[in-house]
Amino acid sequence: MDRELASRAISEERPARGRGWRRLGVKGAISAFLLGLLFRRVDLEQMLGALAGIRPELFAIALVLYIGGQLLSALRWRVLTAPLGLSVSYGRLVALYFLGMFFNFFLPTVIGGDAVKAYYLARETRDAVRALASVFMDRNAGLGALLLVALVAAAVGRVEFAGRPLVVPLLGGTILYLLLNFALLADAPYRGLKRLFSAARMMSLVELADRAHEAFGAYRSAPLSLGKAVALSLLFHLMLVGLNYANARALGLTFDLLPFCVFIPIISLLSMLPITLYGLGVREYAFVLFFSQLGMTREASLLLALLWFLVTVLASLPGAVVYVTSGRSSSDHSR
Repeated sequence: MDRELASRAISEERPARGRGWRRLGVKGAISAFLLGLLFRRVDLEQMLGALAGIRPELFAIALVLYIGGQLLSALRWRVLTAPLGLSVSYGRLVALYFLGMFFNFFLPTVIGGDAVKAYYLARETRDAVRALASVFMDRNAGLGALLLVALVAAAVGRVEFAGRPLVVPLLGGTILYLLLNFALLADAPYRGLKRLFSAARMMSLVELADRAHEAFGAYRSAPLSLGKAVALSLLFHLMLVGLNYANARALGLTFDLLPFCVFIPIISLLSMLPITLYGLGVREYAFVLFFSQLGMTREASLLLALLWFLVTVLASLPGAVVYVTSGRSSSDHSR
């Protein structure tokens, strides 16, 4: 009987793995297609000339800002684990954050590393639901701050795209975000899910809904923690804007800062779309699309996007060290 169950599980797992690889292949093909289109439309010699004249000290500032932003994000995660009663040191959360950054390059979207962080935190705390809730709220707080930075900058600077004010869609997105968060923290949606699962006799899902409600309810009782998380997120996104502005200055580009405060959050949001690998192609296309509105050349816009990508690659390298050392420690414990 055990052999029969095992063989059935294997036979079901193989198609799932095959579908996963096919999805990755499709997303990789889309990334390659978009990047190919962009590179066909730019002057590579001009890009290489601009890259040769880059100011390394400003690029170094961009790298420091991004690494500092990740340390700040780990602190935000620490703030959000406290209401759930998860006792994890800040140093360990920093390690898991860099581990998630490293795995972002191997998983389909820029939020793929969140799954890795949730997995390791769940393994260490033995509470998968609360671990997932903390990772979700960490990303959720960042999304709220992202929308707020873009909305305020678009309103103050009257930033437009294709002759239309961006404040209107950003305001709509912010209202939608607030409504979804209200539903997340309210009681009614969970009661509805429990009735639905009970009617379908899915008692394990009823228990899961209860645990999720309890976890997110803890945040409803900790508004100060949520406020701190949003404040840290605001600082992080301002640092993200700052590093891209530093990269622009490193290339000798001089533009107003306010459009960066609008375009960079929007590009970050578009990069989360699960249609390419790590947002590659989408992010670069968005840079060219938005920054051309400022009069920036296609070559400069694409180079600016690639510099941001290079910063994230370099900043994620500590995650590889964390992964290797975690693997070694796991093998040592198994012995």
